Amino acid sequence: MGQECGTEQFDFSAAVGRDGVDALSSSAAGIEIVRTAERARKLVGICFGKGYLPHRHDARDRMRGSVLFQVYEPDCLEWRTARIGDSYFANQKVKKGEFHSGSREAIYCRPPDDLLDLCRSITEHGPFLSMGVDVLQTPDGRYRVNEMPPVFGCKREELTIVDGEPGRLLRDADSGEWRFEPGRFCRNTLCNLRIRTLLEQLCRPLPGGHDDAAAFAAQDKTDPDASSSHAS
Repeated sequence: MGQECGTEQFDFSAAVGRDGVDALSSSAAGIEIVRTAERARKLVGICFGKGYLPHRHDARDRMRGSVLFQVYEPDCLEWRTARIGDSYFANQKVKKGEFHSGSREAIYCRPPDDLLDLCRSITEHGPFLSMGVDVLQTPDGRYRVNEMPPVFGCKREELTIVDGEPGRLLRDADSGEWRFEPGRFCRNTLCNLRIRTLLEQLCRPLPGGHDDAAAFAAQDKTDPDASSSHAS
C-alpha cells in the first residue's frame, strides 16, 4: 500500500466511494491525505464497516464498500482537459491548501500540445467522445492521469481562454497540428456541444440541416440568445 508501510514515511491520498463508485469525491469531498499506516488501516476499517461520512454531508451519504489509495503528489500542476466530439479544452486548476479540486479557480493559457495529444490518445482508445481527463504534471514534466470523469462540471462560462479569448482546440487530421479556434463553445455548461455530438453520432441532421452546420456553429459563437434556443 505504499513506501515504508510500517513506518511514518507514508503520504497517500485516499478517495472513498460507495459500492465501487467514487460518488462524492468531487471538489475533494471524500478525499483525505493519509500520512500514517495506522490511519490507512483505520480508514479501511471504516470504509468496510460503518461507512465513511465526508465533512458536511448528510448521514445518509455514508460511503462504504471501496477505498482507493494514490500516491500524493504535493508539487504537481493539475490540468483539467476535456474532449467533446472533436472539440478539446484545457485549463490549469489552482491549488488551495492541499488540493487543486474544489478551489473553483483556474489559470487560462494555451495548453501544451503534448497534453492535448495525451487527452486525444486516451479518448480515442476508449473510445470516448464526451470525457474529462484530469492530469497531474510533475515538476520534471511527466504527466499522470488522475481522474477521468465522463460527467464533469463547467463552473465558469468557458473551459479554455487563450489571450483573453474563449475557444476550443482542434486537431488537423492531416498534419496532426493543434490550432485554437475562438468562440463560445461551452454554452449551457457544454450541453449544446454534447447534444450536437450525439446527433452527429446518430447520423441525424443538425438543426437546420447539414448544410447549416457551419452557420449553427457561428451563431453559437456570437448570438447571446443561442444557448437557450439550441438547448431546447
